[in-house]
Amino acid sequence: MDKLSRTLGVLIAFSAHASNAQEKIPGSSQSEVKENLVVEEVVVSAQRSIQSVQDVPISMVVLNSDALDRNNVIDFSETLDLTPGISSGATNSPVARALTIRGVGTSVIDGAAPSVPIFIDGVAAASVGVAFTTLMDPQQIELLRGPQGTLYGKNAPGGAYNITTKAPSTERMEGKVAATYSQWDANNEPTTDLRASVNIPITESVAIRASALRGDSEGGIDLVSPLATDDATGGKDHIAARVRLLADLNEQSTLDLIANYQDLENTYNVQTYDGQVPATGGFSNIPATFTDFGDRVVYSNAAGVSRTDVKDFSARYQLNADWTTLDVIAGYQEFATDGFQIQGGDFPITPTPISEFEVINEIRTLEARISNSGDSFDYLAGVYLSETESSSFIGLGGFESFTEQEGSDAALFANITWHLADQWDLATGLRYEDGTRDINSEINAPGFEPISRELDFEHLSWSLKLNYFLNENTTGYVAIDNAYRAGGVTSFAAGVRAIGAAVAGTPLDPDGIVLGLAEDFTDYDEEVSTAFEVGVKGSALDQRLRYNAAAFYQVFDDYITRVDGFAVSNPLLNLTGASAFATSLLFNAEEVVTQGIEFDFSYAITENWSGSFAVAYFDATVEEFADRLCTPNDNNATDLFCPAEPGSDLKLQPRWNSNLQLTYVKSFSNGWAFNSNFSWTWNSEVSADLEIEDYNDPLNFFNVNAGVSNENWVLSLWAKNLTDEVAVQTVNQFPTFDPANPLTVSGPLTYNGREYGLTLSYIF
Repeated sequence: MDKLSRTLGVLIAFSAHASNAQEKIPGSSQSEVKENLVVEEVVVSAQRSIQSVQDVPISMVVLNSDALDRNNVIDFSETLDLTPGISSGATNSPVARALTIRGVGTSVIDGAAPSVPIFIDGVAAASVGVAFTTLMDPQQIELLRGPQGTLYGKNAPGGAYNITTKAPSTERMEGKVAATYSQWDANNEPTTDLRASVNIPITESVAIRASALRGDSEGGIDLVSPLATDDATGGKDHIAARVRLLADLNEQSTLDLIANYQDLENTYNVQTYDGQVPATGGFSNIPATFTDFGDRVVYSNAAGVSRTDVKDFSARYQLNADWTTLDVIAGYQEFATDGFQIQGGDFPITPTPISEFEVINEIRTLEARISNSGDSFDYLAGVYLSETESSSFIGLGGFESFTEQEGSDAALFANITWHLADQWDLATGLRYEDGTRDINSEINAPGFEPISRELDFEHLSWSLKLNYFLNENTTGYVAIDNAYRAGGVTSFAAGVRAIGAAVAGTPLDPDGIVLGLAEDFTDYDEEVSTAFEVGVKGSALDQRLRYNAAAFYQVFDDYITRVDGFAVSNPLLNLTGASAFATSLLFNAEEVVTQGIEFDFSYAITENWSGSFAVAYFDATVEEFADRLCTPNDNNATDLFCPAEPGSDLKLQPRWNSNLQLTYVKSFSNGWAFNSNFSWTWNSEVSADLEIEDYNDPLNFFNVNAGVSNENWVLSLWAKNLTDEVAVQTVNQFPTFDPANPLTVSGPLTYNGREYGLTLSYIF
């Protein structure tokens, strides 16, 4: 808490200075400055009502459609560079995405409750990965940091992505067609992206908006193997369509219907190497091969592939009565993905070890809430119901595992903001959640008995937020939130418990140890946390400058974390046909703490120049972790697959993340304009002492965009990752037969490399 209190003093001093600052521009009066140089006020729906971002006691980052266009954002994952403090897995597979914020959150694993859900037009997305894959017709993206459970139907214990798409309008027919062509610098493979949207008024009270896209790419990572059946990986083949109908039923009520379909195919790399590539030297007859991450090659016989179909439908009814606003949102989502990946990655391997997988989810949700704003208080209250049916399969060389799960959740949530005085607001919130899980898992191997679980969870979360309006330009707040995340059973649990025994060094005994580890190594408890946050928001310099700053401290009890285990020499596991078998399971760390600061500002520099800067810092630490299954070694890359010791950093992520934007716009008398944008993302070294060259270094990503536009046409030339940075999120050490080069590490590439492209858009 000492860091938090020191930061609070800095924030108060900053806000006082900013609110009193009155900087003059030579040759201009203050009235001229106010008229010509004003940062546009940001309006958000973070608290389920339309508000200025300055009045919302939440640390948040907002990206509107103009910001997305300036940065040529095509893939949703590109927004991560624009919103410091949040990260995702190093894969473009829709089934293998998860978000971490402020350094906490469960990594990629099927079945865990998300720490940071994504809401699209009010409905929680069935899969984070699917939402990250396509980005059609966005209006605004709001990243809310910290617990949001008393405001949203689906629980959001770590934060929330709130995405709104462009709504239909009855005013006139309009639309946009955009075509993008680009090439990866590493291998000159092309990427194309075609997308279109159209708004069609049907009657004076009914309008429809439709959008569609087609994206295709081979990927910028080459496959290197004598047996390779593909040239590259990291690519995509996407087709998606979205239709939204908005009808004014009468003067007080509206009906909003949305249908979405996505057909997604992604290729993704398993691993590349820094050092000697296994099986290419030493005892083999093949000359030794050495490489580094910068080569952007994968030594695999084929590209991993995931094929995903998504169908979802939502209906929202809104009634604006005199005394309240009623919102009812019903949603249905069907998510099905299957595919395979190459295990091992060494070349050449004959026969090629292939892991097959299939995941099917069906989700039904219903949310109803009432809300209103008054002179004395504002209120929001609602109920949320959801039912989920899912099944999953994984197979590798005769080893097969099946898991089926049915779950239901019911939540009551309410938030009341009391207007205590002209300058004081007090927001109080409660959330009661009750959930059940019925899980069945089995594996077709000797000694592995089926697992059947019926789990029940319930929790009462709460929230307190105090807002102080120092003046019309400055707001300060203090927030305390209690958050909760449901426990569960690790998917493919029957196999995981055996791996857990092997990692612990206990001999596998099908009649004893394997059966005895069922609950200890497969079940994980609910996670409860309390978050403290203090912040200040405001504008200065006659609204040329807008800023947000926050400091946070969050302590977790029974924090849900991922544990990776490896067993390389067990007779039972040799049923897989592989020399080594890796698996993951979820565990509870008794206590985890994360703390840090977040700051951003936007500034109108001159009539033509504007800029923004955002930075986030976190320090996430394991305070207590008893059941760790393995013992880490100092300065050893294998530590990445072992839970940290008490007092260690929670995850190997950069503590500092920042993004700088610089925009120049020049209008001409003939109706044309020149537009340019420069983006610099900087990430510090990862929070660990690893002796791995080119892995633990700070990273700098530079993107540029320049073009011309008029009322109908926009032409942009752009380049991304100009410095050709390589980011490897996790690495693993492999033994080598060459004593002179003992350190060989592997890991998945996060970026395909430098990319050049152009985008041509027609607006009508």
